[in-house]
Amino acid sequence: MTQRKTPVLLATALLAVALALPASAAVEEGTNDFEIFAGVNFTDTPLDEAATFGISFGRVFTPHVGGEIALTYWEDDSSTLLVDADDIHLDLSVIYYANPDSRGVFKVYGGIGWTNENLDVKGGGSFDEDSFTAHAGIGGRFTVGESEKFFLSVDGKARWYENTSDDRIDFEALFGFGWVWGN
Repeated sequence: MTQRKTPVLLATALLAVALALPASAAVEEGTNDFEIFAGVNFTDTPLDEAATFGISFGRVFTPHVGGEIALTYWEDDSSTLLVDADDIHLDLSVIYYANPDSRGVFKVYGGIGWTNENLDVKGGGSFDEDSFTAHAGIGGRFTVGESEKFFLSVDGKARWYENTSDDRIDFEALFGFGWVWGN
């Protein structure tokens, strides 16, 4: 149970720090951003929760609409099963920013993607599977300082796998740091 509380505690701490810092508008039309992020993947399989990390590139098209491409990786050296698993995800998202002029911006997003999953059985054998994915998430983005060039983010994402043997849905809790340029 403690492992499941960790992402909630980390998200709360990140949110408290972000709100305590001086900030201005977190989203501005015509800007680009690059983000690195990390978090926890909660898989709908017998595997353990796994650390996940990745990078993303985004663009704000209008004050309320943006897009993003993200590359994510997670690995699970299962303590409960005799397998090692790793997933690579490539996601394309459309983002809706509910309050782009606020110091903390609420966002809702969704899109499509692709994943490659590799399972290695300890002692021999392996299994590779590619799948189309769909995802949806909610989150917050908080500009750090007065410069408007850096931001913190916190997200929760659900991902559905179309072509896996168990037709599953996984969940991720993500925390990121990004850089804004343009406009």
